Amino acid sequence: PVTLAADGVTRMAYTGIDFSDLKNSIYYQKVRGEQTGFELRRFTDPGNWSNPGGIPSNIGPDGLVNGQQPYLARMPREQATAVRAIRDKLAQSRLGRQLLIIADQGHVQFGFKAAGKGEYEAAYYSGYRQVAFNTDAQLFETKSARDFIARASLFGAHELGHVLQDYTFGEGDGFMQLDTTTSLQDRMLAVRHMEAAAVACSIQVAWDVRQAGDDSLWSIALKTPGETSAALAFGRMANADPAAVADGRARRAAHDSWFNNHGRMAAYDEASVERFKRELETLAAQQAAGFPDPDARIVAASAGRMMIGSSAMMDYASMPDGTEHMRLPGGKDIWDEHYCALPNQRIAAQMAHLQKVAKKFRENEPVTQADFDRYDQIGAMFEGTKDAKPRLQQDDNGHPVGAVSALGSWRSKREGAAPKPVARLQM
Repeated sequence: PVTLAADGVTRMAYTGIDFSDLKNSIYYQKVRGEQTGFELRRFTDPGNWSNPGGIPSNIGPDGLVNGQQPYLARMPREQATAVRAIRDKLAQSRLGRQLLIIADQGHVQFGFKAAGKGEYEAAYYSGYRQVAFNTDAQLFETKSARDFIARASLFGAHELGHVLQDYTFGEGDGFMQLDTTTSLQDRMLAVRHMEAAAVACSIQVAWDVRQAGDDSLWSIALKTPGETSAALAFGRMANADPAAVADGRARRAAHDSWFNNHGRMAAYDEASVERFKRELETLAAQQAAGFPDPDARIVAASAGRMMIGSSAMMDYASMPDGTEHMRLPGGKDIWDEHYCALPNQRIAAQMAHLQKVAKKFRENEPVTQADFDRYDQIGAMFEGTKDAKPRLQQDDNGHPVGAVSALGSWRSKREGAAPKPVARLQM
């Protein structure tokens, strides 16, 4: 069988032999001690979406960059074949095609990375503009080539949702407008909406591909944890009124369903709280040393003060198809309890404590180890209860995933600053 690809080229359909070749390619790279993944890229102007490297370059996976071969041409052939098949599947959806155009404009690369078993299936590294599929994850234990491409495409659509968020907020405002100066409560809500929007995005793509005559993505969505409830909500709305797909009501239903899973919400909240704690510990060390980094003094004076407005919060869910599903009349307010309720008492107590610590920085009061010991003591009070702290999923640096912020993010916003590239993991 053949398929008309995203780039207009007719290619053979992805087969079991292709999938076997892909796994062999990755296996032998490991055997030879070669790195599975990408070469790291350093951007001189990361806030510039279409030209982050500050050099003239073509757009797309086959475009030359500063005289280099296209990145798919530098990738092992078997891996490039899989990337093309994933892109072709996504391009069966109008929204998928639009997302690929934005990703290509930003020189986003797709590929494979060994990130450990039990970790994410796919992730977007915003600092490097790379979407990676985890070769150690269950994705690569899929039984058939058809299901592998469907699963990878569904996860890829989710990550393209985060690419879109990076595109929307990356120019001039830092990634997602989240950093140490932002209110912890607002950061937590923003991360929730970013994840809900990415899930809604992947479900929309799966539905579109199904309408085009291919139900592979939709079938995977219906049996994939994290996607099932959103797919059911989208499908109920779409089947009751087909116009709900075009006007955004079905996508809003998928978005809202994300907040019904309090366990998943708690995991993302946990990561946001832990990330903020580490940032405050960094500021405390700077404060104790008399702020040798002048930027840290400025950040401390505004720690946890900035709020994210309603419009920006809704923009996390903006899509390039012109349908603003979070701005539909009759929907829940962005600050509705459905979106804002905290999942358990421990997180609420630890969050409130960190907000007090941030206030001490703003008021130029000394912050000591006792402030952070108190945070741990609050957590210990809930040991043995349903609100006890779970094991956090971590990224390659041992940091919890799900929140994206850092002193470097704030620093990158300053006029004339040269930001350090940071690979922020977004699932």
